Amino acid sequence: MSTDGLCAIAYNNLDFDFKVKEPTLENPGGFASITTGTFLPLSPEMTLSSLRFSKELWEKSSLNPHGTKDSMPPSILTPRYIMGQIIEAHPCIKLAMLWFIEDILIKNYLPDEYKDLLGPVPSSKWILIRKTVQHPARAMHIKASSTDGNVEIVENMEHQLGTADQWYDSHVRLCHGDLGTQEHHDTTMSFHCKWDKLGRAAPKSQL
Repeated sequence: MSTDGLCAIAYNNLDFDFKVKEPTLENPGGFASITTGTFLPLSPEMTLSSLRFSKELWEKSSLNPHGTKDSMPPSILTPRYIMGQIIEAHPCIKLAMLWFIEDILIKNYLPDEYKDLLGPVPSSKWILIRKTVQHPARAMHIKASSTDGNVEIVENMEHQLGTADQWYDSHVRLCHGDLGTQEHHDTTMSFHCKWDKLGRAAPKSQL
């Protein structure tokens, strides 16, 4: 994975609350927080060209002092565009409605063995289910609750992975975490003038 960089990183905090039966000044108990992480190889269909967006993201970033000065917000979707999307999706919507009608009829009036005839719900966004392979990273005695801690965690995991710094000149790294991960990443990018590793990570919130 360190050679081609075709993997994502994921991490989350792991807290330990060491309670004692009768707390005293000498032995009040304790609390410790570490971070565990894992490396997720990307699907075989992914290539390096799929991650070659570092330059484009930086050129369009509001944090780039030499980037474009066009700060116009994205244009509002026109009714023509919305109707075009609805018309394009209409066949799938119609098939899905028929599927649900058949599902109701089978559940209420036919034996269970007919359920196998339904098949999957029709959809234009059908995604093939594939088992995810993980390669656990070494645990880190770093708190993920702070912005600086998130920077240190990403740098630590990148060091464990062994990807060369030059790799980030052209590519982005997908980074998975909980709902607070992207907030920490956004804060870091706002307070750093340079395009560092955290800036070149593409955060994905936990589903």
